[in-house]
Amino acid sequence: MRKEKTEIDRDGRGGRADHGDHREEGRMWIIDKDIIGGTTVNMGDSRKMCSADYKEGTPLPHRFSMFDDDGECYYQGRTDDDSSFAPLDEFGTPHAGCTSIKINGKVL
Repeated sequence: MRKEKTEIDRDGRGGRADHGDHREEGRMWIIDKDIIGGTTVNMGDSRKMCSADYKEGTPLPHRFSMFDDDGECYYQGRTDDDSSFAPLDEFGTPHAGCTSIKINGKVL
């Protein structure tokens, strides 16, 4: 029996990446600090580390940090949604293996 791919079945292998009922489309975010790279990201470089729909000048009031499974912080940035897993799903996990995100100091 073939399993239907759903919004919470994101890994393509049938595993569940269930982050609740959050709609991820349209969530803007940008990486400010690449901790594993040891750099503060300037605007020119950060275009490579932002959501596809990011628009320069858009208010992104919520601070986030992404961590690996040992609790080491890899990236810090800003987002427009205080309950979205978009930075983790779109960048942190596929690019560095991050497994958790804190937004405004709260673990999601």
